[in-house]
Amino acid sequence: MTVYVLYWQEYDEVQIMGVYSDRKKAEDAICDDEIDDRGYEWFGYHIEEHILDE
Repeated sequence: MTVYVLYWQEYDEVQIMGVYSDRKKAEDAICDDEIDDRGYEWFGYHIEEHILDE
């Protein structure tokens, strides 16, 4: 099973924002205000893919 972890990080502060089954759902959870002028970077937000053993 693959999950996508959405988290926000600034320096050494990290906050888990959610765990999703689909990358698109994780991307949709980020507020549009957080997308920069280029349209592809989120300020401090990251999505990591993790494969869980069943």
